[in-house]
Amino acid sequence: MRASLLTEGFYYTRLSQYKTTFRVSTFSYTSQREPLKYSRTILPLILAASIAGCSTGTYLRPESAAGQHTTVNPSCPGALEVIEFSPQILTWVSFRVYATPPERHSSHGTELRVHVRINPRVGINSTSSYLFPNEETEKIIKERRSASYTVTAAEPAVTVTMPGGDIRKIPMPMFEKAFDARNNHNSYWAPGIQISPSSLDDFTVVFPDIYVNGEKINVAPIHFKLDQGRYTPVLNC
Repeated sequence: MRASLLTEGFYYTRLSQYKTTFRVSTFSYTSQREPLKYSRTILPLILAASIAGCSTGTYLRPESAAGQHTTVNPSCPGALEVIEFSPQILTWVSFRVYATPPERHSSHGTELRVHVRINPRVGINSTSSYLFPNEETEKIIKERRSASYTVTAAEPAVTVTMPGGDIRKIPMPMFEKAFDARNNHNSYWAPGIQISPSSLDDFTVVFPDIYVNGEKINVAPIHFKLDQGRYTPVLNC
């Protein structure tokens, strides 16, 4: 009789352990499946958004015989609304130009904007040296960062050809005297200059001769035209 009770107790204990183990295992399996279920739902949505892209909205696209197109933030995608020019020797200095149409409920009108940027890593020969610079490369980058970059202009104004053919001289206060391009963390952002109180969809800007440390930058005439497009979004921008 005692042996029978012991046997029944043994099987009861084993059965309880089995039920507990089964419940825990089922919970673990279910918990592991939850992220998979959500990932199957979210990933197609992210993929669809990436394929569809984001609209740039309306912007003023610059065209020029020289220079390169880029975005306001070169590290992120967006409208190619900036055109930048660099001297032949100081290739890590960029003279960047873009124009902005009037914003809704704003009285700023169409504005011309200038940004001078210093990127001391430009021209580094290889990707490995760019990402993981050796001692010699680090020395070059340090020298470029610590150098002064004085920007001057032949006259403090730009010439703008309006849509109807009217030609105007627009004062540019930033060119009234020499300035250091390292004004703010290796860059200089000039305030926007209004070239028209209304929206312009087609106009041309001619800059005076621009120099950095005495070296001329080939800033060719820039033709701005209203445009719109799409781009693929990036999560960390």
